[in-house]
Amino acid sequence: MDVAVQHIDGFLEWIQDYREHGFAAAETTAKELAPTMDVPCEYTPVKIRRKRRLFDYEGEDSATHTPRELFKTDYFLRVIDSISQSVKERFDLLNAFFRGFEILTNISSLRDANRTDVLTNCRRLAKALSHNDRTDTDGEGLWDELISLCYVIPEKSSATFVLKYVIDHSLTDAYPNTFVALRVFLTPPVTVAAAERSFSRLKLIKTYLHSTMSQERLSGLAILSIENEIASALDYSKLIDDFSKRNARKIVL
Repeated sequence: MDVAVQHIDGFLEWIQDYREHGFAAAETTAKELAPTMDVPCEYTPVKIRRKRRLFDYEGEDSATHTPRELFKTDYFLRVIDSISQSVKERFDLLNAFFRGFEILTNISSLRDANRTDVLTNCRRLAKALSHNDRTDTDGEGLWDELISLCYVIPEKSSATFVLKYVIDHSLTDAYPNTFVALRVFLTPPVTVAAAERSFSRLKLIKTYLHSTMSQERLSGLAILSIENEIASALDYSKLIDDFSKRNARKIVL
């Protein structure tokens, strides 16, 4: 998740720089691709808007926008801004979630960290994992465990490695708060794209022609469609033989 947040922040910085300086490069690339796609490489002429000068009677009216500038402002910048805003809105909760669990991303680095800051972050994390008067972790207990654990694990250990280390060495009773916090931290997915694609598949499977499909059949077809890579690797001949033996109506005498 920390790598995903770094990639998102890097993408937002890149898209902002591309917004400021990328139009010329995009225009050059478009001019190179246009002939190969049989697309005219010209800006559509538009009616030039002129700004009337009320007080300078000797000067000529000047055009406020050229077709190139209109394309840049009305299309290029608008698309870039839409992409940037969509990414910020989509991953804003992920970023906030990561900031709350950031202390768990590199536990070994807590050796040189300020103990007061670590305690403050642990209390904040414990509060985030609480509901009403019930909580899954104790802030002070988590602080004690992390300070002790940071000297046990290797340097630059990931959160996944630390959780596996605690389980493999049967240390869940020694570090209960860390065990719970790491499981919560590693459970949420980075994106929900896979789930969204799964729901999109349902629209293709259950159409108005299959409106009477049972729930069991729909679930089975949805799993086959979602897990397409696994399903394509199955040996269908063996499955067909097994199905025919299980559902054979004739009895061999």
